Amino acid sequence: MIVAEMFRVLIEHLILAVIISKWGCSLAECQPKECSVEYFVPEINLSPDKDCYSDGDSANLTCNGNFGGPPSNQCNGGSWTLPPSSCEVFTCQRPETPPTLILSPNKTSYSAKEILAYSCTKGHQLIGASVSLCDQPDTWNPPTIPNCLVSCNMTAVGNATFSYPGPYNEGDVITITCDDGFSLGPGASSAMTCTENGWNSVPVCYPNCLVPAVDNSDHMSDQELTHEETIEIHCDDGYSFNQEHDFPLQCNNSVISGVIPNVCYLDCDPLSPPIDGEVSGHNLHGTTTSYTCDSNSTLNGATEATCENGIWSNGGGVYRCNANCLVPAVGNSDHMGNRVLTHEETIKIHCDDGYSFNQEHDFQLQCNNSVISGVIPNVCYLDCDPLSAPIDGEVSGHYHHGTTAFYTCDSKSSLNGTTEATCENGIWSNGGGVYRCYEVICSAPEITTGPLLLEPIKKIYSQGETITYSCDGDLELNGSASAICEKTNEWKPSSLPTCSSGHVPRVAVLLLFVSAFIQANM
Repeated sequence: MIVAEMFRVLIEHLILAVIISKWGCSLAECQPKECSVEYFVPEINLSPDKDCYSDGDSANLTCNGNFGGPPSNQCNGGSWTLPPSSCEVFTCQRPETPPTLILSPNKTSYSAKEILAYSCTKGHQLIGASVSLCDQPDTWNPPTIPNCLVSCNMTAVGNATFSYPGPYNEGDVITITCDDGFSLGPGASSAMTCTENGWNSVPVCYPNCLVPAVDNSDHMSDQELTHEETIEIHCDDGYSFNQEHDFPLQCNNSVISGVIPNVCYLDCDPLSPPIDGEVSGHNLHGTTTSYTCDSNSTLNGATEATCENGIWSNGGGVYRCNANCLVPAVGNSDHMGNRVLTHEETIKIHCDDGYSFNQEHDFQLQCNNSVISGVIPNVCYLDCDPLSAPIDGEVSGHYHHGTTAFYTCDSKSSLNGTTEATCENGIWSNGGGVYRCYEVICSAPEITTGPLLLEPIKKIYSQGETITYSCDGDLELNGSASAICEKTNEWKPSSLPTCSSGHVPRVAVLLLFVSAFIQANM
């Protein structure tokens, strides 16, 4: 302040010295109807520069300081037309300002009454007067330098409302309120402070999560979770979902992490193990339990059962383990190696082409708790080639191993060989040769004794033909009274009877003859 006062006194002395040098000790006096320069303050410069101005003269006014008033004036009958102008000669120094404050004009010194405009750099808000006047030497009016504070824009916070509308400057604090169905994270502040670096934080309103009701649990009604809120759903005793009883859940920006059960299902009662076996697995809904037997037995049912809302897929009955069966290999068949059959499993053994067992080619077998039902062939035997029928005869029967074929001729002929042949592993017992049928003829018996008689008397007899014997006179017949012609071309019986003397009544002889005839035809 002392320096400023000294500067003001110095200026006054300089002005006084100028006046004295210009006007001397006394100023000139002007004629009537002239206008004197003394009308203006000494700091005003007039052009043209004269002491007195005639009626009608005009003068332009300037100043080396702060000029005020009309820039020109005119002499009118000894008086200036307009009020006098002013000129203040002093300066104001440039105020000290922060880097964010912009001065316009930006100079080191400002003339009297000069106006200084203030503004802020981008992103800042002017707080205070926007202009200042150099009102007195080194005195600005208003004297307070404005501040440039950071300006925080209305940031985008979705699904929320602000406590009051902007603009917002450094130091302002606002709060947000999330819309219905939205929430802040746990521990998150709803306040926002505008700092020199912008908003200190921007809250986020996250969408909430809806957890629907779950039947047969402790969560029997819908519940809305806020962001990052957690709950745990517990199925009732004896109920589960996906083999679990407890389900922790958390809401994360409208998405639920964790498994939400549709419904808690009823669990099943534990299964009984099969007789002579074991059962493994859980009895929760959706789980599958397995029945197991040892390696030499098979379960008499499905090996698995699944629990479906309290009901086992197999009805939950009691099973048993049945022993397996060993089917040994069979030579000359499609079953050339030992095979284990499980309970109730079936197989079919086929003898190779041209082979059989017990006159069969195919053998159906089934295992029934270690017992095999059906015939297991020891081996498939080679069948024989078909036999040729005898010439003028026939052959009947099969040609499988163990079967017997029969040769036949008509009633009046006889086979020249055995009448049957048996197949033994591809070989016929008779060698399989070709036979033929011969006609059967018996020659008349040669009777050397006169008393023996026969009927009918022929040279030859056919197969099955019968002759009768008798004795001449009262002789007694000793031996068979008849004979029949056999296929062997011989009589049966082959021995001739004899005649001897005796007193056998004729009736007895007749009975003996009838008896012999009946015996021969049996």
